[in-house]
Amino acid sequence: MSRFEWLEMPDNKNKNKLKNVHSDPANAERFMAQADEKLKKGDFDNALKYYSRALGENPNIEEAWFQQVWILIQFDELKQAEIWANKALEKFPNSVGILALKGLLRGFLGDFEKALAYLDNSISKKGNHRFCWLARAYVLLLQKPHLNYKAASRCFLKAIESGGKDWWFLLQVAAVYIETGYPSESMELLNKVKKIKSNSPYFHYIMSRTYMELGFPNEAQDKITKALTIYPNFELAHQYSDFIRNKRGIWYTIKKFFQRKI
Repeated sequence: MSRFEWLEMPDNKNKNKLKNVHSDPANAERFMAQADEKLKKGDFDNALKYYSRALGENPNIEEAWFQQVWILIQFDELKQAEIWANKALEKFPNSVGILALKGLLRGFLGDFEKALAYLDNSISKKGNHRFCWLARAYVLLLQKPHLNYKAASRCFLKAIESGGKDWWFLLQVAAVYIETGYPSESMELLNKVKKIKSNSPYFHYIMSRTYMELGFPNEAQDKITKALTIYPNFELAHQYSDFIRNKRGIWYTIKKFFQRKI
């Protein structure tokens, strides 16, 4: 069973319950604010719960649908994410963000033809296309990591041009660079974010991952420790800290082995 089976589609709630409980726009607004705060700390579990509560009050909040799907993708809950994406597209068929998420999901599932079709459709709609370009870059690199790099780079540039003043979005771009094997490009973006939001625990988490991919475990541990100092309940950071310690142990064992051979 998925860890997120508790998620309930707003339109599927018990009708009798809805007769007795009236939606409250103020509650929805409060839940969205709490969700956004948790999201930008990297506390995705609690962000997901607050977005779900916001949709319980008002099922017509497009941003809440988008973030629900995005977070489920972060947790690799692709089946659950696609269920939510399909439901969201029923409500918002012209949403550039949700169409882009649907394309990204098809890319993760290896259906690149449909993935790029969804992304082309999202870019053809009116709206902010920064996430569309980011998702397109991601799908291109998933499809052909080396052959598509130039085309993906153009998409990255368009994404950054559209969202370059949003530190949170820049962290998403940096994360995609890391996940597709280009940590050096990630570091360039992180230096920009450092000037805007250096006190973000999620910034230090992404910085830690970048250092780890570049082969600097000590620096990675320093950054993840900083993330946990800022936000002690940062579950992703705790998990990544454990990962770093395990990796460092393996690397030091190998290093000592070769030192003995010299």
